[in-house]
Order: sequence, then structure tokens, then C-alpha cells
Amino acid sequence: MYGLSFMLKDNKNKKFFEYLFAPTHTVQIEKKLQQIIDERNILQETFNQIDIIHHNRLNTLVPQEIFNPETARSLLEKNIKLLANDTVAHEPIDTLEAVNIYVPFDKIKGYLKAKQINEKHSATIFLRQIKQIRQQSDFMPVFEIFLNIFPHDFQIAVFKNEKLELYNHFAYENEDEFLYYLFFVTETLEINQNNMHIYVAGVDKLDENVQNLSDFTSNYSLIPEKNPSQINNFL
Repeated sequence: MYGLSFMLKDNKNKKFFEYLFAPTHTVQIEKKLQQIIDERNILQETFNQIDIIHHNRLNTLVPQEIFNPETARSLLEKNIKLLANDTVAHEPIDTLEAVNIYVPFDKIKGYLKAKQINEKHSATIFLRQIKQIRQQSDFMPVFEIFLNIFPHDFQIAVFKNEKLELYNHFAYENEDEFLYYLFFVTETLEINQNNMHIYVAGVDKLDENVQNLSDFTSNYSLIPEKNPSQINNFL
């Protein structure tokens, strides 16, 4: 949503390292990508595999039972405005019996050199991982809320009696806006303190959003092994 981020894996030494984050507007992302590659020799290498993760709000979820690849574009257009030259991709989320339809930045693949290039959407990664998190829990409240928090936006998924009730993606400028959207969701779905639990990923207990969340409810837990504040969220 805010620019380009690179994480490289060194197979020989079996480690990841983050290379850089370059802020840019989405309309300039292709030009910025070419500039970064030209300036940094390491990115001019041919990689065995490149995974492109699109982190934006240009997506929608639909039930698998009504999904048809031929109508994917029209389904997405019910939620967001598409440009004439926008392409549409889709990814199944079998654990939810749903399909994530989204807009990829197809042209950026032309600047990348790799034996294999895979594209994903961050919402797909987030929602696929929820089943694993839920299986580790010893209790099952009526409502389970999953927050995937980034520095200026967050994804939220709400389950009622183990069924997906809502997924959304909000941008926020400060902690008050973060709480506002959370309040809005809980009030709309008539969720109260006694029938919910919130799972928080992407931040630690010192984060100001978590501090404010503590004032809102004690029914939450952090997922420290996940770090979705990095663009490789839930990998």
C-alpha cells in the first residue's frame, strides 16, 4: 500500500534478511522498482524464486460455491472501482471455503529476473493462517477477532461460532482511528466483552495500539511468533 519492500533469503546460510523499504505511490511503483534494481547490484541477480506479495485493499472475498473465474472481475467491481486496464487474479482459501479476488500489479514482473515468480495477496496469507492459530487455542468464545496490524493499516477477520462473519482492511493515521474501526466492527456485529477473544499479530505488548487495546478489553492475546508488520506477513 505504501511502497516496495524486499526480503531476501540466503539458502547457503539458511537465513532471511530485509534489504530495504522504499516508500512510493502505487501509480509510480513500476518506475520506482526499476530505479531500485538499477541502483543495487544484488537485486540484478537472477533468483531461484521470487514471491510477490500484494498488500493493498483492492480485493474482495466470495464464497467458493458462487465463484466463477469468468465473473471474477464483475464480482470485484461490486466492491472497488477498477480501471479498464486492471487485471484480476484469484486465490482459493479452502479452510474458509472462499476465494480471494484481487488486483495484482502485473507489469512489475517484467522487471524481475527469476526462474520462478509466484504472486500472492496478503489477505490470502493472513486468512489461511487463521485456522492454525485457532487450533492452538484451548477455548472457543462465540466471537473470535483476528487483527493483523501494520504501521498504518490493519486487517481484521471476525468469526462467529467458527464461521467467518466479516473480513475488512482499514487504513489509520493514529491509535484513536485504530480503536474507532475496532469499536465500529464490534458494535455493528453486537460483540461484547463476555463473548469474544481478540488475537493480535504484527506488534508486541509495547505497541501503542496494544496499550489502547488493553483499555478496551482484557480478552486478547498476542501472537509473538508472527510479525506481519513486515510485508512478509504470516509467511
